[in-house]
Amino acid sequence: LEKWDLLDVATQQQNSLERFKQGHAELGEAMKRLGLGHFFQPMLKVIAGITHILSHLQERQGKLAAGAAERRLERACDLLGLQMPHLKTILTMKQLSVPKGEPILMERTEEQSQGILRSLVVTIYRKL
Repeated sequence: LEKWDLLDVATQQQNSLERFKQGHAELGEAMKRLGLGHFFQPMLKVIAGITHILSHLQERQGKLAAGAAERRLERACDLLGLQMPHLKTILTMKQLSVPKGEPILMERTEEQSQGILRSLVVTIYRKL
């Protein structure tokens, strides 16, 4: 890459950041005018949490850096108020009830785990 190419990329990133900041401020102001200012930060936390879950899914589907996918899921749990150990158990294990016997724990497939995360995103969106 040429020096000018790098400068152009840096300028584009700076412009994107400025547009984001401006849009963030405008949305916050509009919500205040509508009497919804108290929902602004919680709403952003939920959207960020959902974004992290969706990124986590994309990274797992692509089999990219597992550590990055794990960190995204942890961040989503923080933002959404979920307990990471509980979510991980739900994503990785399922319990089958056996009549007159002990329940059987079975490992979930990758597809089942991704389906649970997609359902979680849909449920959260419906609550918004």
